[in-house]
Amino acid sequence: MTTANNSFWSSVADTIKQPVDRLKAWYETTDNGTFDLGRLIRFTGLPAAPLQQALALLANQQLLQVQTTQHCAQCLQAPDEPSLANQTCSVCQDDAPLQLVTTTLYVVTKARSRDIHWMLVIHGMNTVGAWQQEFSWLLSNHYRHAVPVYIYKYGNIKIKPLLLLSQRRQMNQLAGAIRQLQQQAPAGRPDVLAHSYGTLLLSRLFTDDRYADIKLGRIILVGAIVRPDYDWAAVQQSGRIEGVMCHHSDRDHTVRLAHYTIPGTGPSGRIGFNDTQQVIHHHETDLGHSSYFATDKLTHIFPQVWLPFLTAAKPKPISEARPANWRPSWLRWVTHPLKVLLLLGLLGLLVLLVVASWHGFDATWQRLMIEIRGWFGVN
Repeated sequence: MTTANNSFWSSVADTIKQPVDRLKAWYETTDNGTFDLGRLIRFTGLPAAPLQQALALLANQQLLQVQTTQHCAQCLQAPDEPSLANQTCSVCQDDAPLQLVTTTLYVVTKARSRDIHWMLVIHGMNTVGAWQQEFSWLLSNHYRHAVPVYIYKYGNIKIKPLLLLSQRRQMNQLAGAIRQLQQQAPAGRPDVLAHSYGTLLLSRLFTDDRYADIKLGRIILVGAIVRPDYDWAAVQQSGRIEGVMCHHSDRDHTVRLAHYTIPGTGPSGRIGFNDTQQVIHHHETDLGHSSYFATDKLTHIFPQVWLPFLTAAKPKPISEARPANWRPSWLRWVTHPLKVLLLLGLLGLLVLLVVASWHGFDATWQRLMIEIRGWFGVN
């Protein structure tokens, strides 16, 4: 029996003159079962003729079995022996000649890969995470049996992530939600897909001893704003998680800005993590901070990158990790105080507008000018 390695799939692609990424993803992640050609066309996106040719190659290498069945064209029931002998359908019970339709079925029987028990998906800031619903749909279609997905939302927040106290409050809320879900969800650890600010909340949870009882499966970090020097080795060795993937891109400029505005963050969504041993990296060159979730991108990234990581018995890197030796920038000691001053200034302006709307803009302005002159000793 041939192993379905990369060399084998390359030979299949060369033979049928079609891309086989989705066919490969289907075969590697499917449960054992029986599939007809129509379902496989939907799963793989391949035309019927090249798909049948590819399936024949898999069957030749004993990677699946091909079976044929016959049924009555009218009632769709398999004919019994009297029907075959009399050439009339005993179910339809008419005198019309029996018309049989032959269907080819493809049977997969293999050792099971890793199961996804249930999933938690966490969106980023400045968004409501519309992609979460599409991800849930893709997972249900590709995995082909019910995988519970909890879509965690904390609202379309913009200012709160800038404040450390708000980060801690939202991390506590996330931890509380996970604990509650673990009491209700199926047995087994949940896998997690987190984006942007969601990656920061998740990483903070692992460094808080109050939540040492929360243990997760494999986690995928997309557009992460976690510091690249984060100690993932310690987290895995403690048994808190089973594995971590960092999906990062050269064009994710948003995460560079986060380091200078959001406390405790770093550009791992752009350069990856310093630890290239414990963290599986997948490097992109042309994706922006949220481009991963565009429909045309997500439908390829999910089966080709994320799903193999979640379901492989031993996940392997899909692209080489680039060595990183990131250190925090000293400039953040300047930008963070400026950020606080800006927020205070905006708060003061808001108070001024409220007062002005109550007492009138002219009266408020005159009063403000009198106060300013008094501060500087000007009559």
